[in-house]
Amino acid sequence: MNNKPHQTPIAGTLRVPLPPEELWPALINPDYWENSLPGCLYCQRFNDNQFQGRVILPHGPGEGVYQGVITLSQINPSHSYRLSLQSGGGGSTIRGNGRVDLIATTDGTEIRYDGNIVVDGTLNDYPQRLHQTWLRSLIRQGVEGVVAQARGQKPAHTGLTATHTHHHPWRRWALVGGAFAFAYRWWTRRN
Repeated sequence: MNNKPHQTPIAGTLRVPLPPEELWPALINPDYWENSLPGCLYCQRFNDNQFQGRVILPHGPGEGVYQGVITLSQINPSHSYRLSLQSGGGGSTIRGNGRVDLIATTDGTEIRYDGNIVVDGTLNDYPQRLHQTWLRSLIRQGVEGVVAQARGQKPAHTGLTATHTHHHPWRRWALVGGAFAFAYRWWTRRN
């Protein structure tokens, strides 16, 4: 087991059929991300530029329940932003930062992302290349779902499904715990 934290660069490009002006509000809408990321229990804004969420990742190098905060900065609406991530769960901590640029094209938008993730804990047991593939897949699935919702369609990957909890009973308890935490926050805000 590798106990030393290591940095994983992550960069990529995605093309979407929406102009930047239509894509921008969808990208910063936590409800769209909640409905798009596989295993997402909740994603919510807790101030102007910060989001918090909880995700169950049922397989792959990061299997586990993660809770984290994403902070946006250097925001240039419809063009770019920087983000930072602090997350923990599944026996690991993940910290990251990066930049997202939206470039208008003749048929929509090219999304360019570039950043670094620092991984510590059990995730260190997996090769860096696997981290990159896994993270790119999560980003792609999330963006595809956000774009689908912005176009009035249902995302292909929607939150947590029964198949994620079928083989591992502890996941059912994680789901119950996440639902309880959400209900508690909702109730305390109402009163």
